[in-house]
Amino acid sequence: MVSKLLFLLYEAGLRLVEVFHGSTGEQGHPGKFVQGINFGGPALTIEGDRWLSLGETLTRGLTMADPQTARSYVKPNPSTSYSITKMLNTVAFKAKALTLQQSLPDGSYDLYLWLMENYRSDWHSLQVAAGDQVIAPAIGQLKLGDWGRYGPYRVRVEGGSLTLTLTSNTPADAHLMGLSIFAVDPSI
Repeated sequence: MVSKLLFLLYEAGLRLVEVFHGSTGEQGHPGKFVQGINFGGPALTIEGDRWLSLGETLTRGLTMADPQTARSYVKPNPSTSYSITKMLNTVAFKAKALTLQQSLPDGSYDLYLWLMENYRSDWHSLQVAAGDQVIAPAIGQLKLGDWGRYGPYRVRVEGGSLTLTLTSNTPADAHLMGLSIFAVDPSI
């Protein structure tokens, strides 16, 4: 079944992206962990790495134009660790498009975007762009409580800054629960 699905994605010309469901602690990433951001919530340890709160990140090179933040109390499906559950239930959001800019040394990075449907089934669908390049045309359309870790999305940072824009494909807001960044080149 999986082979047939992968073939259909290949035949359709779609870029294959891993979507991890459930605890991702065993998945790991071959790159060096650079930063994790818990949008709307406190600093946490996720998969053995210390993630920063939105407030901490804003003092360390992140800029966002007037995001709103919220906390929900949705039980993630499938269930996961306490820290991931806490991160998935905090969110930064904005009507139609959410743009963030993060200072990073020049180089190649793999990004993972963490999303959970916290309002109602199939409410959100997001296009993600790094700079002017769309890296994901439609992610995050999930049943209520379902969640995913989308990626890795390989991006190249030049000029010391990464710009990500999440644009809603539906009438819903654009939202993001978490972002993890890994350096492809371990010398970064």
